[in-house]
Amino acid sequence: MKVPVYEKQKSLRVTQAAGGQVFIPSRAAFDENQYTRLEGNIKALGGAAALLNRAGEEIAQYKQNRSPNPMEKQNETVLSTEAEHVLTGALEQAKQEATRRERQQTQNEKLVLAQAVAPLASTPEELEKLMEKNFSSSPAKSFLYAQAVGNNINAALAEGQTPQAAQMLARFENYLSPQAGQGARQRLQAAAGRRAAQEVFTQALREGKNPAGWTDKEIEDLSFGASRNLPPGVQQETRLELESMAGAEKARLQKQKASLLGGILQSAQTGDQKSVSRGLYSLAELFPQEDKHLTAAVRKAVASPGRKSNPAVYNRFYKQLAEPDFKENGLAQALEKGEISGSDYLLLMKERAGLLAGEDARSRNLLYSAAQRLCRKEGLNTEEAEDFKYAVFSLPGDYSSKLAALKNLRDVYFL
Repeated sequence: MKVPVYEKQKSLRVTQAAGGQVFIPSRAAFDENQYTRLEGNIKALGGAAALLNRAGEEIAQYKQNRSPNPMEKQNETVLSTEAEHVLTGALEQAKQEATRRERQQTQNEKLVLAQAVAPLASTPEELEKLMEKNFSSSPAKSFLYAQAVGNNINAALAEGQTPQAAQMLARFENYLSPQAGQGARQRLQAAAGRRAAQEVFTQALREGKNPAGWTDKEIEDLSFGASRNLPPGVQQETRLELESMAGAEKARLQKQKASLLGGILQSAQTGDQKSVSRGLYSLAELFPQEDKHLTAAVRKAVASPGRKSNPAVYNRFYKQLAEPDFKENGLAQALEKGEISGSDYLLLMKERAGLLAGEDARSRNLLYSAAQRLCRKEGLNTEEAEDFKYAVFSLPGDYSSKLAALKNLRDVYFL
């Protein structure tokens, strides 16, 4: 009897999809046909990968359970055909997913572009047309409308287009949330206030007036006159903005004053009379009310460059400089009495101007406290302490250099 001879087991090879990569065509194929974007999206196709993995599991199970049989070859053919169908279905699903993602990406790019263009609309009609065309069919219509309106209003305010922002808010406020609407109104009021204040400030400079000298009553009257026909919120913002602008102008002038006084001091010490005269002329233009005392101080400084002040009087004024209600008239009277020298008067006025300009007073306070503590520590009597503090406080330079000088004076004074 002839013993049947069975063929050796044939391995059915099905390429499994690893990491979602169902099909990877060549670069040329990508450049030529509809699969161009498939490569970038294929990793996200978990559904196709699951189908192929299931096919692989079915094939493995078949191999494990099958027994040698004459029908083996036919079964393998059937299984191969089924796996091919699974692969074809997975590939079709991958193509559909890639197409969907491509359409979604195109739509997202369109929405982003429309949002970027929204701030450029200059009228409510233009903005409404843009939003209807690009956002009306989107499921996120409400969010997209609110974003476009908010971006347009913010851009208009940033460009100083307050009337445009007001028109947009009046027309489209219903698209904004209550919080966003309130914030837009507040920003609009602040912008309108700044605009009104700027007009007042510019007009004052054009007429040769000095905003740095405005009193609180003058600021109140000016702000009311500029915004009396505007809402109360705008009137308040106008007044606050005028106060801020007047304060900034005061600080700017005081900084300039400190610089001029420093130059005059240096020129007086070197005998450069021309530079002294130029500095005094500039100060007289900026602070005409102080010209008399500054001129007198310069004359005394030039005539007696080495003259010293009364230490106790100088130290008292030095301490009071940082006080908000410091009276410069008292310092001028001390100059006339000879209690303060010309050079020291200019030095104190320079330091006062720096403080009014916004100079940080922490180093100054540290210097004063350190000198006080050292005098107490060393047990100096009142006269000795005044002399030592005067030697420190009347030094030229900034507070850091005076702190360094304090250490040197300590080593010399308390040998």
